Amino acid sequence: MRERQTCVDCGKLSPETETNYTLISSQFGWRLSRSKKDDGTFDVEWRCPDCWREHKRAKGETEETPPPRVLPTRPAARPPGRAPMPTAPLPSFASSRPPPAPSRLVIQSPPSAPRVPSVPRLRGSDPPPPPAGTRKPTPR
Repeated sequence: MRERQTCVDCGKLSPETETNYTLISSQFGWRLSRSKKDDGTFDVEWRCPDCWREHKRAKGETEETPPPRVLPTRPAARPPGRAPMPTAPLPSFASSRPPPAPSRLVIQSPPSAPRVPSVPRLRGSDPPPPPAGTRKPTPR
């Protein structure tokens, strides 16, 4: 990476990496925050891992931070018309016998497809053969 980033809180220089994507990976832990200014442009701030932890802690204690969104919980629904599952185990079917095997198993092969007559392969300079049943043209 040609340009190293600087932490906005402590002034520490970022480690040398190939890209900024590597810098924000879990290996390095640097974080980027973006905020919108009054004029509509964005302000980008880099923070080292230690300053990011402190920034998150301080940001969490401000009154401006909305409370975390909690999704309402609903009781588990069952499909309409179905009874609840029985609490007692179902009877075992281990004592039932499998159906008897057939005495003779006959396997039929599918009907064979009609054979296609083979066509001789042509070389690049050979003209195609005339259709069957045609005569050669007579020279005039």
